Amino acid sequence: MYLNGARFFTCLDLNQAFHQIPLDRASQRLTAFQTPFGCYCYKRLPFGVAVGSQALSCLMDEVLGDLKYTFVFNFQDDVFIYSETLADHLQHIRIVLTRLQEAKLTVNLTKASIARSSIDFLGHTIRHNKITMNPDRVKHLLAIPKPTSPKEISQFLGAVNFFAKFFPDLATVVEPLNSLRGTKSALIWNDQCDSAWHNVRQLIASAPILKTPDFSEKFCLFTDASTVGLGVCLGQSVDNKIYPVAFASRKLKPAERNYSAYELEMLAVIFGVTKFRVYLETTKFDLFTDHKALTTLTKVKQEKGRLIRWQLLLMPFRYEAHHISGSNNGLADYLSRFPTEDADPEIPATVHLAVTIPEIFKDITEEQRKDPQLQAIINQLQSGSKPEQYKLVGQKLVYERPPGVLKLAVPAHMKDFIYEYFHTSLYGCHQGVERTVAKIKALFHWPALEQFVRQKIQNCLPCQRSKPDQSGAKGHLSSFLTSKPNEKLFIDVAGPLPMSDGYHFVFIAVDAFSRFVFLIPLRKATSETVIKSLQNHIFNNFGLWNSVCSDNDTIFTSQRFTTFLFSHGIHHQRLIRHYPNPNLAERQIKNMKSAIIAFHAEDQTKWSQDLPFIQAALNSALVSSTGFTPARIFLGRELLTPLHLRWDESNQASDASIPPPADLWKVVYENLVRAHRKMQRDYNSKHKNTQFSVGDLVLLKTYILSNKLKHVSTKLSFRYSDPYEITKIKSPVTYELKNVANPEDLKLAHVSQLKKFLPKRSAIRSD
Repeated sequence: MYLNGARFFTCLDLNQAFHQIPLDRASQRLTAFQTPFGCYCYKRLPFGVAVGSQALSCLMDEVLGDLKYTFVFNFQDDVFIYSETLADHLQHIRIVLTRLQEAKLTVNLTKASIARSSIDFLGHTIRHNKITMNPDRVKHLLAIPKPTSPKEISQFLGAVNFFAKFFPDLATVVEPLNSLRGTKSALIWNDQCDSAWHNVRQLIASAPILKTPDFSEKFCLFTDASTVGLGVCLGQSVDNKIYPVAFASRKLKPAERNYSAYELEMLAVIFGVTKFRVYLETTKFDLFTDHKALTTLTKVKQEKGRLIRWQLLLMPFRYEAHHISGSNNGLADYLSRFPTEDADPEIPATVHLAVTIPEIFKDITEEQRKDPQLQAIINQLQSGSKPEQYKLVGQKLVYERPPGVLKLAVPAHMKDFIYEYFHTSLYGCHQGVERTVAKIKALFHWPALEQFVRQKIQNCLPCQRSKPDQSGAKGHLSSFLTSKPNEKLFIDVAGPLPMSDGYHFVFIAVDAFSRFVFLIPLRKATSETVIKSLQNHIFNNFGLWNSVCSDNDTIFTSQRFTTFLFSHGIHHQRLIRHYPNPNLAERQIKNMKSAIIAFHAEDQTKWSQDLPFIQAALNSALVSSTGFTPARIFLGRELLTPLHLRWDESNQASDASIPPPADLWKVVYENLVRAHRKMQRDYNSKHKNTQFSVGDLVLLKTYILSNKLKHVSTKLSFRYSDPYEITKIKSPVTYELKNVANPEDLKLAHVSQLKKFLPKRSAIRSD
């Protein structure tokens, strides 16, 4: 009775309604859950909480209380507005939106239906003075094609028997069809069969069999899957009889046809709860399936893949799973074998274009006359004068140059549309200045067209993010030398490698001054194993280092590792993310892998046994930048090998001409300075001395990894991030950055990872 006389209807859906309700601290503790990386709790009301619907109802009563049933009411997170006139309706929408805004509630615009004369709500179609059943609830049942074989007739009758309890004379109605079940010859479909076929479907799809959903009663969901489709039936149990509420089915996608039986049955469950979410998300329901394994799906621990994602999708729902025999699940089974709806139809690109660039439907002749300059030229032409190079062709103003080549004159307010059509739309695909200008000039003209387009493309954010930096290598060499051993230790972890005696990884540590290398095999790459390696193999034998330099792997950024270094008084220096060039350990990893390949390419299960020999070989090899071997500098002597001992060459390994350690370090440092200067000249000759200032806007190079499960490819991802602002210059090549859109997002970057950002101008001159 509240809707009597209403002609205009609006339905608003709150955006993740439960998550918009904050929890007090005492309630937050009750939602705690454990993860491998810590214990967390919800700060807002999660889906699936038993009192969630009650909390949401109380909130909506508080927000809309005095307005309810005057022109608005709600069911959970669906807000329904109704009015007799359009003017009243728009005012009512403003009032409701204002109330929601004051309550800090947001609306999902993609699901909003605004100012409709007919609207679907909770399984009903509502229009002026009339409420009917939503035809979508039965369209899947009524769209099933006629049986073409005795087997298909048996399948249909098996589904119909689900409702036999409602029709004492059902056997009489279906007798013409039943007589064809055992037919072995050609199927003869006559008028009686056709009449029985239509009558049975209409009986099932109408009252009293098809029930109007009653949210005070418990819902039942029947699901099934076949090799061609998914079928689901939503029902309600009243007086021990299950009445159908709605039906749905869809065909399988090509990839889904490769799923296992278990995955298909679970996919049917996902399809059912998604299709009938409006009925099921606020109440507990019974789930019926003929696949027994699914009755324990909440108890089976999935590690990864689509099954764990589906379990997460089901978590907000409260249900009890039951196993039923296939004969008692005939309707869902039949719908799955004869699906009537394609899976997720794609929206044509032309529809997207019409939505994103609606100017394409404007009349160019009318738009030309809205431009004062073009209107003045049209007036001159109509009065008999002939402005240079302009003429009227029909009602259109065109520009003629060279003679015989006509181009439409573009009004000033349409320039952006022309540019967007030929550059940013699917018909432009963000091509360069030359190609975009050529496309536009072939059809259109306006003064300084090329300058306008060039400036626009230079400021195009998708172009700047997706195209490589063509300015060449950036940043001169900027590094610092150490003057003695134990000043700086570079560390890294290589692996995983093929298992060798239980080892998968190698911990590498390199003294920055002497280039002395430590190679330690690890069974696991964790902060704990790295700490033990440093303590037991390096620090206990050779003392501490002033600083340790590592990359930003979680092994080295963990609180445990940071605390370990801090407790020993060691400064921890972290390299810039994704810029490993300064890490001497990275270079020694290459040398180590080359040696492993040389000896173990054909049998990769024994490499750990030779690590001590590889370490000795690296430490006894001459380093050109220092002029000595790492062992000579770090240990003050050369490493002895069996040959030295067998041939009595140990005196050669301890040459008296080598200066004592203090003088040796001085010579080594001078050699390092000379080598560094030479390397600096070579490096700088190939790199530009690019510098930025505080306040400059830049784009940061991205390092997105391919992920098959998420359908993400590195090669198809943006090469650069959204804009960042430089907040501090740490060194000639190192900068601190702040995300323009999210000031809490701070980064440290090398100049080679940055690209100057050209922001859009508020106005671009074209004359």
